[in-house]
Amino acid sequence: MVRRVTPTRSRLTAVLLGAGLLLGGCGGSDAPPERRAAAPVAPSVTSAAPTPTTSPSATPTPAPVDSVTRVSESTLFVSPTGNISCLLSADSARCDIAEATFDPPAEPAGCEADYGRSLEVDLATAQFVCVSDTVADLGAAELAYGQTLDNGNLRCVSQETGISCAHRASGHSFRVSRGGYSLA
Repeated sequence: MVRRVTPTRSRLTAVLLGAGLLLGGCGGSDAPPERRAAAPVAPSVTSAAPTPTTSPSATPTPAPVDSVTRVSESTLFVSPTGNISCLLSADSARCDIAEATFDPPAEPAGCEADYGRSLEVDLATAQFVCVSDTVADLGAAELAYGQTLDNGNLRCVSQETGISCAHRASGHSFRVSRGGYSLA
């Protein structure tokens, strides 16, 4: 004869209470999950007139991209945050940054316009430029993170770390973000 074991009511109650306590500790809460702040990153700053170098690591190397869009005419675009606005033209790329926490290089003598928030790369150099206009345009398309615009001469890449633009023939480039910049 096979004996069937039937739990007593007290054992069943104890098991259900234990399970309820365990599950109660795993339940959701109305409080948002705790988030850890990212460690601050010191800005990367170089002079307005970088010295030439043959080191391949001197040129900011954009991360692999998800998608490249080829353009054949001047194109305005904006970073996903809206903080960086850029113009990619046939022979240069320029980006203006609205809010930055870095200090730009010293203002060049003779600059009678705005300085320190506009970077430009072309065949001759990558540098901060003295400007009396802006490339910010409310109608500019967003260049999503991981996306690239390429016109054959220049290439601009949007990453979570900022916008990078490079001139293919000269190798000159810049990278700009709220917290820093680099010129090569």
